[in-house]
Amino acid sequence: MQIFVIYQTIVSYIKSVRDSFESPHLPMDSDYSYEARQREAERRRSSQAIRILGL
Repeated sequence: MQIFVIYQTIVSYIKSVRDSFESPHLPMDSDYSYEARQREAERRRSSQAIRILGL
């Protein structure tokens, strides 16, 4: 019984640590592809460059 409680505690701790590493800017769904993340990152970079350079 105590082993099960320890196991649950460890699993919940691992989940909380994993959640803290998720990016707040890009969803990390399993169906959200690497290419889509790259396109979104490039779109954000170009948007920031346009704002900074005033183009």
